[in-house]
Amino acid sequence: MPFDRSHPLPSITLQNIRATGVGQASLGRLWAAVAMGGLAAAGMAGTRVWWLAFWPVCIAALGAYGVAAKETQRLDLAHDHSFGRRAWLSVARGAALGVLLACAIAGAVMLIGALMRVNWVLDLIE
Repeated sequence: MPFDRSHPLPSITLQNIRATGVGQASLGRLWAAVAMGGLAAAGMAGTRVWWLAFWPVCIAALGAYGVAAKETQRLDLAHDHSFGRRAWLSVARGAALGVLLACAIAGAVMLIGALMRVNWVLDLIE
């Protein structure tokens, strides 16, 4: 297929979806990760193991990033310019990565601190 200057972006084919890496997960599974991660974190938040709630938040943030990336890919494949929507999707991806990074660091510090029996971590947990 020759290059078409009016439609420079790839078409919806299995090869192109796999090449981007975004189309690997199904949208339903990504939304399930968001929902289950959020519900698990909310369920843990009021218990004695509140400090383990950072990890389900990481799963929810990773799912939210995937949902925003898939929506951006859908806009790319449809050749839709939607500048406002793309800006909000970019903000959503950045926020999801920020939450993912912050919760991963906090979760690792709490988990390693609890395993090493660091006093200030144990004071927070108890």
